[in-house]
Amino acid sequence: MTFDAIIEFFSSRRMLKSINSTSISLIVQVLNPCFLKERRLISCYNVIYKIISKLLAKRITYIFPSIVGLNQTAFIKGKLILS
Repeated sequence: MTFDAIIEFFSSRRMLKSINSTSISLIVQVLNPCFLKERRLISCYNVIYKIISKLLAKRITYIFPSIVGLNQTAFIKGKLILS
């Protein structure tokens, strides 16, 4: 199911809205919370969305050296922004 949805995204270049959804929850950090700071906000992304974004990021890293100028080394792996 997951694999088919990922293949469908890359072939059609469209993502269903249900794939791009996020659940936001507050996790209680103490026994009886009274303040908002005693809770931690987390967001749970869909697994398919995470896989697709990782694959896209990996593909982009291969073309960065050809689209980033020689004097713009901040986005090239192994190069530093400071010289």
